[in-house]
Amino acid sequence: MDNLPGLFKNERWMKSLFQQLEDGIAIVKKEEDCFLFLYVNPSLLERYPGMEGNILKKTDHAAMYNHLCRVCEAADRKNGQVVPIAEEPSSPFQEPYQLYCMKPEAVYCISIDGKARRGAGSIEMWMEDAYRYRSLVETSPDAVFVHDQDDRIVYINQTAVHMIGVNKPEDVYGQDIKRYFSGENEEKTRDRLRRLFAGLEVKGPIERQLVKVDGTCMEVEVHGGLVHYSGEKAVQTVCRDISERRMQQEKLKTMAYFDQLTNVANRRYFFDKLNSELEQAEEDQSMLALLFIDLDNFKQINDRYGHQIGDEILVIFTKRVKQKLRDSDTLSRLGGDEFVILLTSITSGDQPNKVADRIMNSITKPIFKEGRAIHISASIGISIYPDHGRDRNDLMTRADRALYDAKERGRSRISVSTEEDR
Repeated sequence: MDNLPGLFKNERWMKSLFQQLEDGIAIVKKEEDCFLFLYVNPSLLERYPGMEGNILKKTDHAAMYNHLCRVCEAADRKNGQVVPIAEEPSSPFQEPYQLYCMKPEAVYCISIDGKARRGAGSIEMWMEDAYRYRSLVETSPDAVFVHDQDDRIVYINQTAVHMIGVNKPEDVYGQDIKRYFSGENEEKTRDRLRRLFAGLEVKGPIERQLVKVDGTCMEVEVHGGLVHYSGEKAVQTVCRDISERRMQQEKLKTMAYFDQLTNVANRRYFFDKLNSELEQAEEDQSMLALLFIDLDNFKQINDRYGHQIGDEILVIFTKRVKQKLRDSDTLSRLGGDEFVILLTSITSGDQPNKVADRIMNSITKPIFKEGRAIHISASIGISIYPDHGRDRNDLMTRADRALYDAKERGRSRISVSTEEDR
């Protein structure tokens, strides 16, 4: 029960619990030569009016002071257990009571038995419930947050402490749970929490970002569920760090959709992208273009300089091409020395030609490797949507035939599809 004192630091939550009880509750703090009654609930005030805020000084009430010193020392030795105290003449209370030490603050909780109302239970019952709950979640490798119906945090486990970067759980008690999560608009968050508190099913798990106190974010998988925490309805949010999983997913995605040598999109990505852009172009009634690019006589470069130099030239080639494209354009490697460019949202039929001219001027500049100047060139075939076709196969066929025409006419040329390419 070492973490229980943190609960009492959330004054609003503490009072919402203690106000329900017919058990008399007092929170006292031991100071030098006195005890200060920090809080007294209504049930105890009915029996002992004026007790809240009262100071029991050694000089004024030595017997009572000594009694409290003795029983508090006994509670200290019990190491977090609820200690029953028998009725004594020197006691501040004319009846038996229970005492709990809230280490290390030298603060103690006093409970005097009374008939519980509204099924709230006794102080000992909810203390034991809290202890059992904590014993289950404190060792969890996942971060656990518990918050009330006002979204105020009332409990976090040690994993959550480390995950969000605070020194101790008490640092976040009373704070809004929503400040530690992002990736969902507030309206959706509120709707999900309302459903949880209503006992309705909520879809999960969901993936969100956990916001640490230093402002950095961590990818987490979140499960939410309704719990009863210290006699009140609360939401338990369990967060699992999925950063490593996300990294693996991104790595697999890169391997699946990007060429490992040049780091540009591969054939699979290109076809998916082309399909989606064709649908968008049809909806927007816009134009797009395909530029098929084939390096001229690249086999001779491999044969003369070796495949390692050949690979390095391909990397340099793709970098030069990408510099001449917009962020919205897509350069893909279809295989070997064959590439294709997808230009989207073009505004005129001559725009692809202008892009191709810029690319040709860039790639014909010599590449220096091991003290040697290596010259490359390329042939480019162009097809335009919707002028040369309205589906993927037509556009690919027209661009490929235009590329073949460019090579037939002497290579290092640009050719736009014509009616003869049908």
